[in-house]
Amino acid sequence: MASTSVVDVPKPGFIPARQRAWRIVRKGEPPKALVLDNEAPIPSLKHGQVLVRVQAVSFNNVYVSPFSHQNRLLITPRRVYFLMILLPNSFLKRSAEIEFAGEIADADPSTGFAPGDKVAGFVAPDAHITDRRGALAQYIAIKPGEIVKRPDFLTPVEASGVLGVGLTAYQALFELAKLRQEPGQSVFINGGSTSVGMYAIQIAKSYGLKVVASTSGKNAKLVEELGAEVRPSYSCLAIQLILIGPLSGCRLHRRSASPNSR
Repeated sequence: MASTSVVDVPKPGFIPARQRAWRIVRKGEPPKALVLDNEAPIPSLKHGQVLVRVQAVSFNNVYVSPFSHQNRLLITPRRVYFLMILLPNSFLKRSAEIEFAGEIADADPSTGFAPGDKVAGFVAPDAHITDRRGALAQYIAIKPGEIVKRPDFLTPVEASGVLGVGLTAYQALFELAKLRQEPGQSVFINGGSTSVGMYAIQIAKSYGLKVVASTSGKNAKLVEELGAEVRPSYSCLAIQLILIGPLSGCRLHRRSASPNSR
């Protein structure tokens, strides 16, 4: 997941009347669908909200989809933004993107945040749809439940890409897979070198879980360094076949397999 800094960030303590914001205005690829609005209004602060001065935005794959052809991924020079291409204009007219990092410019006292606080945030999907809020702008009004304070060791660019994949990984482990947040369990992560996979490995390890993950050969060292045992490459054979029993050509990758892996 790539991140980009938002240009022309205003000086701290100053809130202008207008801002620059990228708007999705029609169906199509980014050059056609996106328009830079140099006179977009600053969001009005409602009760229970904070106003964030955006410093960096993550380009989330909710907007990006590689097409499949004969079981091979086609990566073209221009990434295909499938929401912009497939959805009707009436749905699309909104600010783009949902993950960001920045600092508090203004805050309702009830939120517990104050101007100057460094934060990272994630626009809730329902708010992105109903309120047409997006992060690819200089300012965004957001609820306190959609942001967290950013630790000093993370830059805005680094922090802007954390919440989407991090929350996805957490939900997959503990809400969908129903794992307990305690040691003594094992989890199998298919695709350990993906963005969600890398977070899932680290989150699971932090709770003391044994982690087994698949990955391609070129990323095996990375996955091991994150703390997972590496299993067969998904390029070898269908992963579900490899997990249920010995298969010629994949034995070398299976030797450390655990019957408790999930």
